[in-house]
Amino acid sequence: MKRYGIAVLLILLAIASPVFAFGYTISNDQIPVGAGDTQSIEVVLHSAVDDFFIFSMKNSMPWVTMPSSIPVLAGQDAKTTIYFSPYEQTNPGVYNMTLVMESTNTGERLEKPISITVKSANVVIEKIAAEGELIPVSKAKLKLFLKNYDNKEVLVKLLYIIKDQDGLEFFSAAEDISLGAKEFRIYEKEIEFSECAKKGRYVITSQLMKNNAELFTLTDSFEVKGVFQTSSDKKEKQELFRTSTVITVKNTGNIQGTASVRENVWGELFFSGDLPKSTGSEYTWELSLDACETKAVSYSVDYTIIPIILIMIFTILYIVFKFSTIRLKKFIIQKQHIQKGVEFTIGVEFKSHSCLKNVVIRDFVPAIFKVVDAGKAAKYTTAAGTELVWKIPELKRAEERIVSYKIIPLFSVSDTVRLPKASVEFIHLGRHISKSSWPVYLGIKSGDILSLKDTAKRLTL
Repeated sequence: MKRYGIAVLLILLAIASPVFAFGYTISNDQIPVGAGDTQSIEVVLHSAVDDFFIFSMKNSMPWVTMPSSIPVLAGQDAKTTIYFSPYEQTNPGVYNMTLVMESTNTGERLEKPISITVKSANVVIEKIAAEGELIPVSKAKLKLFLKNYDNKEVLVKLLYIIKDQDGLEFFSAAEDISLGAKEFRIYEKEIEFSECAKKGRYVITSQLMKNNAELFTLTDSFEVKGVFQTSSDKKEKQELFRTSTVITVKNTGNIQGTASVRENVWGELFFSGDLPKSTGSEYTWELSLDACETKAVSYSVDYTIIPIILIMIFTILYIVFKFSTIRLKKFIIQKQHIQKGVEFTIGVEFKSHSCLKNVVIRDFVPAIFKVVDAGKAAKYTTAAGTELVWKIPELKRAEERIVSYKIIPLFSVSDTVRLPKASVEFIHLGRHISKSSWPVYLGIKSGDILSLKDTAKRLTL
């Protein structure tokens, strides 16, 4: 009997419980939306009877748009849309609301919690990367990974600035970018590191702007390596026998180091300039350079001494050749005062050192003297005096001869008289050569002691 009572009680409780005559479906209860953007959800109602439903939203915000009511026919579905459009200045965060749906026919009421996540921007920079060697005098690629979470195309302004470890601006740029709905794009920009770019950490700050309002900001960094590297420039100045060289070396890196300069230099005797550390077939200089420092190596190789030496050698050989072919000497046998009518004997001695042909000996007697005996010499008289010429077809090697002639002064002279040089001309090795004797003086100066030499030699022709 007791069991029957419990069953009846349960049936009565079931009858007393409210029975809902309508239902719903909702497309999404977790809604992400960017500030300044719009997202929506669809609500579908169905009822067993004709009804009219009242809509409301607990904890609603001004940027939520929804119908206040919607009619539903028995056995059919009715659809409506709720819009979420947070303002650009809306604070990012999670907004929890509750959708309330109430039947005007039965008084039935249903509630559905909804979570709206407002993002600071519907376009974000997900990551920043710098790719490359990241050293002075190099190029790197800056990559910004952009994502548009919106369902429509968005136009934003991308700004980014790079500062070195001292906080000084290294690079900056701004560009308008259009991203399609749900588009993911890698934005790339080439940046160049100049000579001596500082080593250390560089900070990149990137921003997305829209209508002069900041949508998104991301900061990252990369490391510029410390390296020692050089560039060089070589300039040469070529003169006749001299080459001047200047080699300029610059440390284009950002740390101190030592650079080696190597040059092939021929002729250590002819080198002048900055002293190298080592010599040989290759000269080596070592330059200690601070970051961004420039130094130069200067040297010259002067071969001017070589042609000078060659000229000297040629001259010596020419003189030796010329004077070794024949020796010529003019002399006076009598050493006495010049008195009118006193006879003087003049001799010309010559000795060949080579076989000579067509030898011609010439001497000249001034007009103040008279030639009284010229032997076999040909005489040519002019107003200035008499020229004596001896012609010898051939002289053998080491052959020695003397030609002589006699003269008398036409008047007395109390001093000495300088007689002209005797000369010889000949053909040797196909070349015409001439040479002269040393000058001689006739007479004795006043006050000199008369000294006579009996050095007459055999006269032959």
